[in-house]
Amino acid sequence: MVPVQVADPAEPAPVPEGIDIRERRPLSRIQRRMAEITTRTWTTVPQFSQSVDVDASSWERRRDQLRTLTGMDVGYTDLILSAIVGAVQEVPEVNCSFAGVELLIYRDINISIAVDSVHGLQVPVLHGMQDLSEAGRARLLRVRTAKAREGALGLDDVQGGTITMSNLGRFGIEGGMPMVTTPQVAIVFVGAIVPKVVPVADGIGVRPMCTIVNAFDHRAVDGATAARFTSTLRRRLQGGPS
Repeated sequence: MVPVQVADPAEPAPVPEGIDIRERRPLSRIQRRMAEITTRTWTTVPQFSQSVDVDASSWERRRDQLRTLTGMDVGYTDLILSAIVGAVQEVPEVNCSFAGVELLIYRDINISIAVDSVHGLQVPVLHGMQDLSEAGRARLLRVRTAKAREGALGLDDVQGGTITMSNLGRFGIEGGMPMVTTPQVAIVFVGAIVPKVVPVADGIGVRPMCTIVNAFDHRAVDGATAARFTSTLRRRLQGGPS
């Protein structure tokens, strides 16, 4: 039998003949590193996703309460981060790494966040979120995102993430299929808030809804564990008991 030749996914695709190239844009060090990591992840990690629609009716009121509590100009991202921290504390199995014959479940909740900048996509890490107050989390978020947009992140700022949040709602993106980045086993995608017709107590109504899509490494997280995390996150985002 003749062996089948499989193309190396890390190799660039050939440029078709007869097509004019508008620009040759070299990849930055960060972009090259991202290409390596995503290629390795996509080819080695079996993944699955779950999505839920979250009623965001309480977000404005809760944001305003948080502003009063912290004295800071916090936004919805702060609410989402706190909900993720709480959900991870209830379902710690999603805050881990797959190590072949065991799971390394972490105490620290270090949330990687995707930040768009003129320097390209930056992914700073918010370390030790479980030990910070609401104000402390808000301050750390602002420090890290400011450094990311300035292209001033150091090595310590980008290492040690245990779970990722990608918030593309501000771009108007409602849903998607996020990809887990090894050695993490979970990522939370947050979509745009849009008005939708939904069932309510007295019939139907229009509510501001936000789609959450979570992706998981199936080697580490089974469907039931993932469902517990996803439903817990939705409950917390909707202002349920914490």
